[in-house]
Amino acid sequence: MRSEFEDQYDHVHFEGEERIRGEILKTPIRGLEPFAPICVTAETSVAEVIRRIVKSKGHTAACVVDDAGRLVGLLTERDVLTRVIGNSRAPESLPVGDVMTPDPEALGPMDTAAFALNRMATRGFRTIPVVDDAEKPIGILFTRHFVRFIVSLFRKATMNLPPDQELKHPDQIHGG
Repeated sequence: MRSEFEDQYDHVHFEGEERIRGEILKTPIRGLEPFAPICVTAETSVAEVIRRIVKSKGHTAACVVDDAGRLVGLLTERDVLTRVIGNSRAPESLPVGDVMTPDPEALGPMDTAAFALNRMATRGFRTIPVVDDAEKPIGILFTRHFVRFIVSLFRKATMNLPPDQELKHPDQIHGG
């Protein structure tokens, strides 16, 4: 069943819509240039993982692997905030295995951007590990990868936007 919102905007289309839809549907995840994953074991301390994430200057999660290098968990910034800091647990002596998200959903490098976006939207993911056929992490995607990809599809429009003349004061709140 269609929503009232969808009915109101059925007639609205923009130039290049079909091309953009096609790019999202056909571009494989590897085309989004996933970061190399930070991989740790379940015995690694949360403090050590946080140090590695901060040092990476871009990651917001680490893949937890077993002795064979297969993905068994994921430690995200959300896990640190809710399961460590939120419960007053000391990260120095806390093993990742106690607070990680076990058995995270992962995608393969040839899954499409559309499939990954669907997973993020419907399941509330902000991070998706990318694994090979042996379930070993080969990459990790964050929300920023998808934003960068979508912006690249609108490069001419987004790179040529004039400054917003309506914002008169730098401390004016905008965007919520």
